[in-house]
Amino acid sequence: MTTITYTDDVMAFDSQVTYADHIIVGTCDHKGKKINGMLIGAAGDYEACEFIFAWAKKDFKEEHKPTLPLDPTINSIIVKPNGKVYRMDGGLVLYHLKADYVAVGSGEQLALGAMAQGATAVEAVKIASKYDVYTGGKIRQIKL
Repeated sequence: MTTITYTDDVMAFDSQVTYADHIIVGTCDHKGKKINGMLIGAAGDYEACEFIFAWAKKDFKEEHKPTLPLDPTINSIIVKPNGKVYRMDGGLVLYHLKADYVAVGSGEQLALGAMAQGATAVEAVKIASKYDVYTGGKIRQIKL
């Protein structure tokens, strides 16, 4: 999958691409995007992630809600321009989170532990990449 974190107006994510149990050669630079002033980070099934980014371009309006592939594996962090943070999983429901830091993906628990100890969003992804085989490559960041 991947690891995506958000804290202090910064979203960070790794660039490793995995399929099943192996790493794909090359990297993916667009697991996180700034769309309509929102930060959107999506981890999981590539096609499902692209549906999320396309829906974000339509401001997550219900009438534009996508139909995802069967049984998609997807975890997303959405940060609106006002700083409100949401999580969205395969059910495509936005859950408002009231937390100083959030993480999703295969390295979620590692990243949350790191941020609980004061790590930045970027540092948390780096720490997760040391122990989560589905997180790696160059760490990217985008700012609100």
